Amino acid sequence: MLDGDQEEGETIFDRLNPNSLEIVHGFVEPNMADVQPQEKFQFFRHGYFNVDPKHTKDGKLVFNRIVSLKSSFEI
Repeated sequence: MLDGDQEEGETIFDRLNPNSLEIVHGFVEPNMADVQPQEKFQFFRHGYFNVDPKHTKDGKLVFNRIVSLKSSFEI
């Protein structure tokens, strides 16, 4: 079944933004060590994130951005 904008033979994967996956390494405060999958947080001036339930392991936290914050603040 094709939607109005989909071409013949095109899949949903053909329409994904190739820049939608951005891996950024950073640091969080030690009190974040006990976070649980799907918990949500706001990271100051960056956006809202949830703890990734699939890729987070003991000692290795992975966060997925849910919503970015529009800001004119430049670092």
